Amino acid sequence: MPATTLRQRLNHLAQTHSQAELGRRTGFPPANVHRFMKGGKVPAEFCESLVRELGVNPAWLLAGEGTPYLADVTAGTQRMASNVLELVEAMSAVSRMRLGSLTGKHHLRVLRELSVALDDHEKLRRKLNENSLPVFEKLVVDLENVLDKRDLERGAELLKAADQVARLCDDDALMLRLNAQHAFFAYLSGDYENSAAWRRKVFIRQMAWGEPMDERRILHAQYLVMAVLAMGRVREALRICNAALALSNGIRGRNWCVMLATGGLMEMDLGDLQGGMAKVMRALPEAAPVLHDLYGGYFAKMQLFSGLGDVETCLADKPMSSSKSLQILRFTAWLEEVETLKVAVRRCVSSDRKDALTHAMPDNPVSVSALALLEVLKQPTRKVCTAQVKRVDGIAAIEHRTRILKEIVKTQLLRAARLTQPARTQLRRTLAEIELLSADISLSPDFAAIHHRNVIELADESMAGARARAAEFFSSYFRGGYACFKRWAELA
Repeated sequence: MPATTLRQRLNHLAQTHSQAELGRRTGFPPANVHRFMKGGKVPAEFCESLVRELGVNPAWLLAGEGTPYLADVTAGTQRMASNVLELVEAMSAVSRMRLGSLTGKHHLRVLRELSVALDDHEKLRRKLNENSLPVFEKLVVDLENVLDKRDLERGAELLKAADQVARLCDDDALMLRLNAQHAFFAYLSGDYENSAAWRRKVFIRQMAWGEPMDERRILHAQYLVMAVLAMGRVREALRICNAALALSNGIRGRNWCVMLATGGLMEMDLGDLQGGMAKVMRALPEAAPVLHDLYGGYFAKMQLFSGLGDVETCLADKPMSSSKSLQILRFTAWLEEVETLKVAVRRCVSSDRKDALTHAMPDNPVSVSALALLEVLKQPTRKVCTAQVKRVDGIAAIEHRTRILKEIVKTQLLRAARLTQPARTQLRRTLAEIELLSADISLSPDFAAIHHRNVIELADESMAGARARAAEFFSSYFRGGYACFKRWAELA
């Protein structure tokens, strides 16, 4: 158990040094040492003697941070820890002054002592900042390297340490880098809302410095866009994207091109497939290496939803990526053609973790949904459907949007099994969940299409409003270039 109080840390020292030895080395009577161990008031002189005579790390002794002995820490950390103790002593000197006596006859002497104490305090602050700077920088660099390797456990430890040292160091550039790593850690942990909050802080701080929107700042804006996009806030992400592009002052580097392509992809999701594709194609020559790795799924989406390619064409177009595999599964789930879905599942889903970069894992929610639908399409019976609905219910759903996607898929399964009345009841539950969804959050076009298809095939007179929205969805997206929605636009 970690030593969380000064008394616990003193008792920790007593495990390797007897109370008699501690008294002899520090010059305090053993009875006093015993009293300190039992919770009595510990004088600063005793702590100072422990540091000087036994080599105890003052940062550990006073705050429980770091290792117990100075021999276990780096020279830079030793200097910083020593400064912490001096700073505490300087602050104690200020606090011991009877400031009420300023109105008495000794006020001039008290003011002089206060001025000296505050001056010492400020000098120590500067010295502490100087000594903590290399430690802070090393922690930030290590944190960046660790999170690049997706090591969240080690990243959490380094974040905590960096936050502690950051309180002692005044360096805006390093603090900005630390904030960026907070955002990245939250993103990797699936905490997209917290990630977006950190990214906003970084972006706003950069803009406040008044420096031009260069390639590095466009990259940070891109990170903010991705964090907001992960929460389903497509319109907000597009506004940030367009603002960053407008402030770029003629820069046309790779990050600018990636941002332009990202804006095009969001316009696609909002219904303007043709306009979005035009932006992506404009950005492609410069951003191709980045886009191919990150947005393979979107290129598949452009082909499939525009009618420029089919599933076989996308599968034949190498190389494969996990995002591309997921997009093919989503599209074939929308199609509900059993043979096409069989091919997609066989070619895009793998349980071998070595295939994680090229295939969808079977525990991915998209894979679970596609596999469940395939079973129902092969055997559209109540028994099979009930088992697959239960399978989809097992998908972890922290976000409200994910819960809605589960309800959409369950409605689809019941409809595919031709269980009309249970499907209609499930549809009502889905519509109720969608009503609770924040207005600034959008469903992806493929799942939105599945939902609206559910509505068109199942809605009764009591769901006239939902049916009208479904008709408008298919009509507007078809006009925007989603050729695969033609039949449903005409039917609606």
